Amino acid sequence: MGTWGAGTLDNDTAVDWMYGLGEVSDLSLIEGTLDRALAVGGEYLEAPDAEEALAAAEAVARMLGNFGARNDYTQTMDDWVAYMNRLPPPELVAKAQRIVARIQEQPSELLELWSKSDKSEEWSRSLAGLAIRLGA
Repeated sequence: MGTWGAGTLDNDTAVDWMYGLGEVSDLSLIEGTLDRALAVGGEYLEAPDAEEALAAAEAVARMLGNFGARNDYTQTMDDWVAYMNRLPPPELVAKAQRIVARIQEQPSELLELWSKSDKSEEWSRSLAGLAIRLGA
């Protein structure tokens, strides 16, 4: 896992996903990413799908004006949010809220990986912060 911090965007998978966001001018990538992760339902949620879904949820929170950490890694997403200059539809916000909760429930590979880490509490706080920024 190419991870350098407990933040939702502090991993290679999220950064790669954000580059894809810079290539679209609509909500299709966000919605598709959230839908794919939510389609797992109660089955095992793989870590890469969860990391991408958290990045998508971050984009939704930022569209609401609720930015988390801003740095060189988030520049593509932050530029895209400024370009879009619109609020996300309520159903997209609801999907983002659901996936943040789902990732923290078993069976979730990302939850398993972070539970074994010495930064598990920091990761949990990061997700709690995202949930707050999404209005959950």
